[in-house]
Amino acid sequence: MTYPAGIDVSSYQSATYDTSGMAFVFVKATEGTGYTNPLYGAQVSHGRLGGLVIGHYHYLRPGDVQAQADYFLSHVQIAPGDVIALDWEASGSTQADRDNWIHYVKGKMPAARVVLYCNKDFWLAIDTESYAGDGLWIADPDSPAGSPGIQAPWVFHQYSSADGIDRNVANFASTAALRKWAGMSADPAGTGGAAAIIATAEREVGYHEGRDASGDWDNIQKYSEQVPGLAWSDGQPWCATFVSWCAMVSGNAALYPRTASCAAGVEWFRSIGRFSEYPAIGAQVFYGNGGGDHTGIVARFDDTYIYTVEGNANDNGSAEGDGVYEKQRVRRDAYVYGYGYPKFATGIKSADPAYGGKPARPNVSLAHVIDAAQTDPSAAQGHQSHPVDVRPVEDALCREGLLDKAHAYDGSFGSLSVKAYAAWQRRCGFSGADANGIPGRKTLTALGNKYGFTVS
Repeated sequence: MTYPAGIDVSSYQSATYDTSGMAFVFVKATEGTGYTNPLYGAQVSHGRLGGLVIGHYHYLRPGDVQAQADYFLSHVQIAPGDVIALDWEASGSTQADRDNWIHYVKGKMPAARVVLYCNKDFWLAIDTESYAGDGLWIADPDSPAGSPGIQAPWVFHQYSSADGIDRNVANFASTAALRKWAGMSADPAGTGGAAAIIATAEREVGYHEGRDASGDWDNIQKYSEQVPGLAWSDGQPWCATFVSWCAMVSGNAALYPRTASCAAGVEWFRSIGRFSEYPAIGAQVFYGNGGGDHTGIVARFDDTYIYTVEGNANDNGSAEGDGVYEKQRVRRDAYVYGYGYPKFATGIKSADPAYGGKPARPNVSLAHVIDAAQTDPSAAQGHQSHPVDVRPVEDALCREGLLDKAHAYDGSFGSLSVKAYAAWQRRCGFSGADANGIPGRKTLTALGNKYGFTVS
């Protein structure tokens, strides 16, 4: 039987190890609570570009097991289909330490396979429970590849350290079987799909860039140096770099532009004929003038909003981004420029009629809009009684040329919105008390028919 081949690497090996003929690689990430492999990011990225199954391992030291697990989890870049391994071979680390680390990490990362690495002597002389999480990775260089000198089932066998490279085989009939076990696409040259890039992006939510000596955000972040060719962009606005990183980590590198420029991203999608004004799951959304101001990944959408994950963003509305955030944006906001469509092997779920989608027609509650028009003007500035219902109306009034863009998407039916709606009522032929800016069914339905929303 020919087993899928792989290697394991640490800081002692090159960041550009040979991936030819390899199906998988395990990369040392951390040790104890104070050491991180300085080549970890580059070695992981190199393996992903080679289409390998990626493993991440922690070297367990005696001491606080949970602290070590948390340290490991805070430093690794786990993508769907990646494998986690615990390296259990340090003198003084016990079976209980081993078991507790594996159980804790499996609880934190339930979708990932978590395996145990140990040498044959540890397994035969110290272990009494045969617990190895989701599988045993056994080190036995004295036995031929695929025939370790143990009775227990095994998943990986480290059989050689010749020429400074630890060589391994996986106990699967094929690379496709290994990838299926790990939870990856069976095709190493294929795509991770929309779900994979969204999951990768969502796991980064809460990450923040660094600060300079004055305490200000400095655009220094982990993504630039980990994307081949974009290390130069560290310290620059990094929203596009974040999308490139997510595409690479999730197995979708070929489906998104590798660039630190939003404008270049727009041009890339246009050049392959996959740019749309409609949202799609997994699409790259672009914002601002010509799409060159900002970008992110669409996680989902409905008739009114897009829900995105964006790097170099914030939660305070300022122009300065500082981290990775989940955002909710109005689909028809003038800031939204358009969407780049990755060519997923399974197709794309889109609102674009050209891709089988149905254009959204948000529903507006007449009662809610009337209440907002009567309540918001006298409340505190920016008060929102019913923002979901108000925003499509504001958008329509803006497109009609009656409401300035600066006030068109805030969800508050304030005095300017009332004034704009009164002007719409007059355009519909009403006057006097019938054009007081408080919506009625006839004028609201007419506005909806013209600008794409329904009224209930």
